[in-house]
Amino acid sequence: MTFSARDTQSLMVWVNLSDREREVLLQWNTELQQMTPALMDHMTALLQQHPSLRNALPDLQLLPPLQPAWLQRLFCGVYDASFWTYQESIGQQLAANAFPSMGIAIGLDTFRTAFIQCLQETIPNGWIAELQTPLLRLLDPCHYAMQSAYTQARLQSLTRDLRQLLQHYDLVTFFEQAADLAQIMAGADGAGLILRADGQLHYRFFHGLSSHYTDLAGIAFPETAGNAGQAFQENRAVYLRDYPASGTAMPEFVAAGLKASLAIPLLGPEGPIGVLVLSWFQSPAPEQIPEDHWEYLRLLADLLGAQLHRETLEERLQNLAAEDLLTGLPNRRVAKERLHRAMARSYRHQRLFALFFMDLDGFKAINDQMGHHQGDVVLQQVAQDIQKVLRTEDSLLRYAGDEFLIIVEDLRQVSEIEEMAVRILSAVHREVRQNYHHLPLSASLGIVIYPLDDGDPESLLHQADLAMYAAKQAGGNRWAFYDSRLSEMAQKNQEILHNLQHSDENQEFLLYWQPIVTLPERRLSGVEALLRWQHPEKGLLSPSDFIGALEGNHRLMQTTGRWVLASAFAVAADWHGRGYLLDVHINVAAAQLEDPQFLTFLQSLLQQHPEVQGQHIWLEIVERAALEDITRMAALVASCRPLGIRFTLDDFGTGAAPLKYLIDLDCGGIKLDKSMVDAAVQSDRHARFLQAIVDMAHDLSLHVVAEGVETEETLKLLETIGVTQVQGYLLGRPMTQQAMEKRLLDTPAQG
Repeated sequence: MTFSARDTQSLMVWVNLSDREREVLLQWNTELQQMTPALMDHMTALLQQHPSLRNALPDLQLLPPLQPAWLQRLFCGVYDASFWTYQESIGQQLAANAFPSMGIAIGLDTFRTAFIQCLQETIPNGWIAELQTPLLRLLDPCHYAMQSAYTQARLQSLTRDLRQLLQHYDLVTFFEQAADLAQIMAGADGAGLILRADGQLHYRFFHGLSSHYTDLAGIAFPETAGNAGQAFQENRAVYLRDYPASGTAMPEFVAAGLKASLAIPLLGPEGPIGVLVLSWFQSPAPEQIPEDHWEYLRLLADLLGAQLHRETLEERLQNLAAEDLLTGLPNRRVAKERLHRAMARSYRHQRLFALFFMDLDGFKAINDQMGHHQGDVVLQQVAQDIQKVLRTEDSLLRYAGDEFLIIVEDLRQVSEIEEMAVRILSAVHREVRQNYHHLPLSASLGIVIYPLDDGDPESLLHQADLAMYAAKQAGGNRWAFYDSRLSEMAQKNQEILHNLQHSDENQEFLLYWQPIVTLPERRLSGVEALLRWQHPEKGLLSPSDFIGALEGNHRLMQTTGRWVLASAFAVAADWHGRGYLLDVHINVAAAQLEDPQFLTFLQSLLQQHPEVQGQHIWLEIVERAALEDITRMAALVASCRPLGIRFTLDDFGTGAAPLKYLIDLDCGGIKLDKSMVDAAVQSDRHARFLQAIVDMAHDLSLHVVAEGVETEETLKLLETIGVTQVQGYLLGRPMTQQAMEKRLLDTPAQG
């Protein structure tokens, strides 16, 4: 803080010494200056008579009246702008030394008493009144100048401390930093974090406390015990200046040397979730905590409570992400872990285990002709029927869509595997009926046998996948064992890959655009760029016809991905330049993120198209396979953040997009998969689950878009649970750029 000329003028007017008063001060200046040592002695004696003041003001020498330089300036008789700047600097110094705010008032009040005593001892009676009046009149504006600068400096310091605190996302580091700030503010020796579990309170963290005290970390006590229990139950801060003498003192903590304790409840959405405890062992505890300190400590407690709530949400999301929402089975997120364990047991017990990769035959027709709800019912029934033919020690996982994994362990002979395959196929095989529809359903099984088929879990999954495709190509409703000849299956993609090599140069790729609208007004607010291939012989192909082959070739995937980005940016530049500030969503595969030049390429696109508004570009991570180096990918995403471009996790909730992507990659948003949304429409349980996902996403400040919206019922549900960004056939099918621009004509420009 720096006083303006106007502020200084106001202070000078406030003092408003008369000519006579200035003359008297100058006349007695020498005597006043010589009185300084005695005045300081009088003040020190007065403060010593009040030990409570000395405890409240740990460094008395910082008091302005105990500083000779301040007294000399006060007695000089000149109170110009430099004098008030000097008062301001004292306030700033006191703030920098974390001196208690009340110390300024205490020091000046003590000065009044000591000054009058010294005048009576030093100055003749006839002059005392004439000297006392102007000098004492100076104290109020001095107090104002110091206190204003002190308050501003403390506010800046506290704001800086809080900003640094909020940059820590790890709970341990966050607690340590918050505990440091709380200890400094309260003058405490240490801090602890207490949480509740099963009706008991227990310490989770200690900070700045002796090992004698932290040995109590293992104990748990009733949630009504101690001042922590009182704070928790009554949802208010509890300060015990004399802890051993209090009625709530616990013997264990008294024995550990606890002399004073402050417990502040940490609040969550439904009430207290923990307690922040400040402890005094050696340092004197204040008689009372000033109100401004209370507010700061409560703020720290609120921030710590929010951090605890966030950790709880993330843990809950992680647990939920390992379960398939539709069937209740474990999802692909746990597949590699299960395989690792099976491999270890196989080696230890010298037994075989089999991995079945199952894909349903005819499921797409069921989904298309009978609707996704019936498809979901079929998936649930299939999961239940397969579990009936498995042993309790076997594992069934929903891998993705209509794909399942089955791990069968402790086998001695291949014939046992064949018997299990027969039972699985029989459990799946059926005719699905709905009205006039009668559609067959069966399964194709790919089987690997470990250790006859060797490799790491990812290799085993790949081998089983290849074997499954072999069974499907053979007509389905059968199984196929993996053998090395199945590598020939990869050659089926060669023709596609060969044609893809020339699709770019032949200008066969094009982008379609699907609207994203904002509820409730259904205003067009974004679009998703969707790749299409105008095949010279097969016509217009969607990604499902060629993306598998494309993703299998990293170089080609990167080349195609660059074309998609460049084309989408060019269109975005045109639209943004015309004032249509649409969010443009662009799918990005893992191969693109692994490209060392990815960031540079994005920078070049922004330079080429300055009209593009970076904050309206959303890159969607859609890769199905888990990224091998998630740390490096997270660093790349972070490096793109200065460009203003944001990332969102596509297909959230299917199990194919694990929560780990969301947390580790620090994405700014999620796209709720159609399967999750459809399930919520049909089931209150799934609706409640979807509500929880959306609430947690909002708590984590994530942008949420729901895709696959096809009915008004679905739209109404999404609006009810707080989803404001949606896309789907109900709101607009993928369309050409020309068709989209016709729709833009009905959308007011925003620029």
